[in-house]
Amino acid sequence: MFKSLKKIVKIVREKNIYFILIVFKFFFKKKIYFGKLNSKSKISHLVGYLEPILRKLDNTKNFIIIIDPGNKTQNSFLWKKYNEKIILIGHKNYVKRFIFNLLFLLFFKATKFDLKLKDFHEVEYQYLFNDFDPIVKFNDQEVEIGDKVLSELNLKKDNYICFGLREALYYEKFKFNNKDANVNTFHRNPNPKNYIKTIDFFCNQNISFVRCGLTGENNFKKQKNFYDYANSSYRSDFLDFYLQKNSKFVLAGACGLHLISAALNKPSVETDTYTLWGGRQKFDLFIPRLLKNNKTNKIFSFKEMMDIGLKYIFEENCQKDDVSFIENTDQDILEVCLEMNARLDKTWVEKQEDIDRQAKFKSLFPPKPSSYFKPEEFFYKKNVIPAANIGCSFLKKYEYLID
Repeated sequence: MFKSLKKIVKIVREKNIYFILIVFKFFFKKKIYFGKLNSKSKISHLVGYLEPILRKLDNTKNFIIIIDPGNKTQNSFLWKKYNEKIILIGHKNYVKRFIFNLLFLLFFKATKFDLKLKDFHEVEYQYLFNDFDPIVKFNDQEVEIGDKVLSELNLKKDNYICFGLREALYYEKFKFNNKDANVNTFHRNPNPKNYIKTIDFFCNQNISFVRCGLTGENNFKKQKNFYDYANSSYRSDFLDFYLQKNSKFVLAGACGLHLISAALNKPSVETDTYTLWGGRQKFDLFIPRLLKNNKTNKIFSFKEMMDIGLKYIFEENCQKDDVSFIENTDQDILEVCLEMNARLDKTWVEKQEDIDRQAKFKSLFPPKPSSYFKPEEFFYKKNVIPAANIGCSFLKKYEYLID
């Protein structure tokens, strides 16, 4: 029986499928690219995996089929925009998923299948987010709807900051069960109190602050120029993108908000990042959390943090080794946002000492895989230097950690 089945598959492969592919290429003049996402169903994964593919592969020359086996649609607006370019098969399309999975197993093994973030941490990942146009573009009707909302919220284009934090409620609400998004990782959630100083400063400067995201469990004080969009009746998948597109920049506290900004080529500031990696674009800024050995009270050097990779994103490893994260202070956060604001206003003065420190920090990349990981599992990939810079004030403050 098994031999007969193998024989049938071989005949189909050798005759029918290649004939179909020849016909397909003749009429459509396209190559086939077949891929499958992981099952986490986060918008950061949808953007992080698909955006570089779609920017790289011309959909007029490639027939792109992507299966997303996740248990929900990450963002209906983004899903629609990507579906205008490719065939995107979601969790509800059981029949299509079965058919295309079967086609892959039988015929398309030479093409790309499992898409992982590490596939795009290579050199080309940098220029795809920096030098190519976004896939998401707004039509006239969408612009009209979006502009109407901006007017109702009294938001002026390029004069407000979109802001969001990594929060426990998000993972509870959407019932993530995987290890890297469960109770074991809530130690990575930023302290909202550390962001109040920045919110107050910009609101007092008449630059509005718009709190974004799907949920918002922590309350911020009501004040002029602050709008809690995440908990408002306006919140929608479409506005998640439109608001960021028209903001001055995006402030993302250890959350995937910066991936939306990257998909739109909008500058972002990432704070409380739990790796020495932030931003997808050369004009982005980031400041990381640091690691401290509680027994010796010693802060890990940047090189030591690189060697450790992602080990301490899991709280159980922190407890086992008695290691803790050092949160970004309210002053750290304010200063990196002031730097971004000044850069966008073209009032930032680049000092030679700042340039030298950035160069010294980036000379640490790419780090060699440590004893903790197999080379293929190491977070920092070969030939890759982060596109974004660490905030100048933060790097000056911790310059001793570069050595």
